[in-house]
Amino acid sequence: MIEKELKQKVLDQINSFVNHQNSNKEPKRYELRYFVATDIATDRAKFFGYIHNLKIFNCKSIIDLTFGSANLTAHLLLDNDIEFTRLVLNDKNFDNANFTEELEEINADIKGNDILDSNAFDDEKYDLVVFNPQFGGGAYPEGDLGVKRYSTDFMFHKYEEDLETAFREKFDLSDCTFSKDDDQRKISIHSGTLTVGDMDKRFSKIKVFNYYDVFYQSKTNNPKGESSKLVQFRKTFDKLSKDETTIVFFGKLEDYRMFFRDFLKCDAYITDEKDKSLFIGHKSYDEDDFQCYIKDGLGFIESDCERRNTVEQDDIDLSSILDEIHIDLKDLKSLDGGELFVLEDKSGINTEIAVPETKKDKQKPFKNFLLGFINKETR
Repeated sequence: MIEKELKQKVLDQINSFVNHQNSNKEPKRYELRYFVATDIATDRAKFFGYIHNLKIFNCKSIIDLTFGSANLTAHLLLDNDIEFTRLVLNDKNFDNANFTEELEEINADIKGNDILDSNAFDDEKYDLVVFNPQFGGGAYPEGDLGVKRYSTDFMFHKYEEDLETAFREKFDLSDCTFSKDDDQRKISIHSGTLTVGDMDKRFSKIKVFNYYDVFYQSKTNNPKGESSKLVQFRKTFDKLSKDETTIVFFGKLEDYRMFFRDFLKCDAYITDEKDKSLFIGHKSYDEDDFQCYIKDGLGFIESDCERRNTVEQDDIDLSSILDEIHIDLKDLKSLDGGELFVLEDKSGINTEIAVPETKKDKQKPFKNFLLGFINKETR
């Protein structure tokens, strides 16, 4: 058990690190580097402790794949008096991470491995894996994981036997050959009779299936596909995890479903859209094992999950699409150079439509633009 004084020393150092400012005119370090703020880390740690007390799971060996400041993992463990024997803090951006002697005092082993390169890691399995990915560069491009957010071109299908059987359950392979490379996490589909168009139509342009990249070769073309960073990450995660491993994911619901579609025994603390939620997951393919919670005073209560974003691969979050349109339209001028303004906002969903400020009779072209954009996104 770590002494109380040492715990406080570690947490004080981290808090000082994330709140550091070079000047009053600049953002604090946690804002510049997208580190987890202390109030957020403390709040998510309360939920972690709540679930750990309800459903005891092993936390003896722990790895944080992208620790940054270590604020999240430190609060998860120290606030809840979690006893551990092995703690690895990893971050590829080693120079910007919180590498300090205080963390070494709690026997943290700090590493700078690239989580998209499974060969960089030893053959060591962990009880608990913490993952807080950054999407997009922004003010801190070095932290961008570079993983594409998949929607209709990603598929996971539960399978009890082998990968080929799972693929055949979803697609017709009667005139195709199937092969796989487990080391490269690659599926190859070849047809001597189908064209590129035929294969796109039959296989729905699926690029990732059960965390294997899919390559297609028609009768007239070379193999078509790409080695994705999502699959590279899963190759690393699978190397570090075991069947009993607990994943603690800090992010959004749709991203958890993309990274860990086979970890559906999950307790999820769903927060406001602007903040990241916390997911505590275990290996399972059963959708009924997924339970969401919201904050209720000083505690937590069960809540309905937003199934519209999670059940089917081809579900579309119209609200998110419209919000993206709104951002793109902010700087857009009308066809005659006039300014644009908001026409309406319905039912809590951002349905803003850009129209000329001086000529409202020209609304139609902009409505068509909006609907055309939505049709493109939902195809």
